[in-house]
Amino acid sequence: MENSLFQWTRTQRNGVLGLIILVVLGQFLYFWIDFLPNTNSSFQQMVDFQKKIDSIKQNAEKNQKIYPFNPNNLTDYKAYQLGISAEELARMEAFRKKGKFVNSAQEFQQVTQISDSLLEKISPYFKFPEWVNQKKQFSQDKFINYSKPGTNNLSKIDINVATIDDLKKINGIGEKLSERIIKYRERLQGFSFKEQIDEVYGLEKEVIARIWEQFDIKTLPQIVKIDVNMANKRELITIPYISYKEAEDIILLRSNVGFIKDLDELLQIKSFDEAKIKKIRLYLYAQN
Repeated sequence: MENSLFQWTRTQRNGVLGLIILVVLGQFLYFWIDFLPNTNSSFQQMVDFQKKIDSIKQNAEKNQKIYPFNPNNLTDYKAYQLGISAEELARMEAFRKKGKFVNSAQEFQQVTQISDSLLEKISPYFKFPEWVNQKKQFSQDKFINYSKPGTNNLSKIDINVATIDDLKKINGIGEKLSERIIKYRERLQGFSFKEQIDEVYGLEKEVIARIWEQFDIKTLPQIVKIDVNMANKRELITIPYISYKEAEDIILLRSNVGFIKDLDELLQIKSFDEAKIKKIRLYLYAQN
């Protein structure tokens, strides 16, 4: 006759129950120990991965070389690179929209309100045009003398200050042509050499010859040049001789070579020739 569980003594029942508990605990401990090495391995992999990320960040910071630049042409990326906040950048942009320029590191700090420590860190990279801190002077030997031999240049009107009424006095120039000349002069920021007036649509050679009988370039325009390595597409297309497509080509060339050392490198662009480079030198420069 089989023994019933209920016929077992308390001691026997407790012994069986304890044995069952030991078996269950043993199984649990076996699987936990088997899983533990995998957990440690995964954790170690995460640690190694984080170390790689930190190493990449450190290398990126080391390779993020800062080139000299004109702070008047401060871009969003350059501000981020230098640690300039969005508010400080906004102050500079608002200042520039008024047509104003900073001429020193101190003026830059006054406008942007950056800290002394940040100014000390970034000011060594500031590079202003040579003429910024000097009174603008133009030597006759640097520019072509357009006056004919024997003519009195003092009696001629400066083409860069001529009015519509002044231009209308020339035979062959009416209201529309005079307005067109003034409008193009504004786009150029002033005539720098005589050949530029040939670019005004509708002017015949005979009329152009009569213009220079009455007018001359007496004061050269004070054009604020843009650093070709820092200019964005929007800034490049403001230059009269650069189209939207050419602005894209300049940025593409810049990304390929890393840093444009001389504007002659733009000759690699199909639509650029030496004559075009000569013209855009009035508006662009390359940091050495």
